[in-house]
Amino acid sequence: MNNKNLELIYLACPYGSDDPDVILNRVSLVNHVAGILMGEYYVFSPVSHLHPITISANLPTTWEYWNGYCKVMLKMCDKLFVLMLDGWNKSVGVKGEIDAAKELGIPIVYIKYDENKLPKIQYFAYGT
Repeated sequence: MNNKNLELIYLACPYGSDDPDVILNRVSLVNHVAGILMGEYYVFSPVSHLHPITISANLPTTWEYWNGYCKVMLKMCDKLFVLMLDGWNKSVGVKGEIDAAKELGIPIVYIKYDENKLPKIQYFAYGT
């Protein structure tokens, strides 16, 4: 890993769904994007890092359960990157992560995911 930029980013995306295939697809996509970003940043992704634990220990998948953990991790990060997968703007968890980043004054980067342009990621917007 040759991290040119020593910033730690928090990579958020929607997770929960009634359809297990949707969850697995989201996990796969965020893992792919995290892998790309790791060439430039240190990356913490709650979906990438906590999904295996959640499944193994049969833990809840709700924001209510994970929000304390996620907020602690977000406090340690330099930026919040929001991966704009289907449902990102309706996700209670992503909204909670954005609100927490704003409260903490952490810059927010919105990433538009385009499967046709991989491995390049389009940085859609930047703000706090």
